[in-house]
Amino acid sequence: MTKGSQQKFTPEGKYDFKPDRAHQQLQIDIMYLCINHRWHFFVDILDVYSRYIVNWDLLETASAADIWEEYPILTNKIGLKI
Repeated sequence: MTKGSQQKFTPEGKYDFKPDRAHQQLQIDIMYLCINHRWHFFVDILDVYSRYIVNWDLLETASAADIWEEYPILTNKIGLKI
């Protein structure tokens, strides 16, 4: 999220944040793909507002360390820094 945006929760404790512009909220998706009898992991950064894939990569492993290492590379395309 960008500076100044606030998280909103419903009385039931559910997350209820609706972005009103691009790159305000991003999510990571991981999809397993079998290519030539080998499993690969399609990792993408999705902009929640526009539902467009901002950037993606194809990894041979999907450990938490691999994904965390890839995140700055994927978000760098849109100028986000963590």
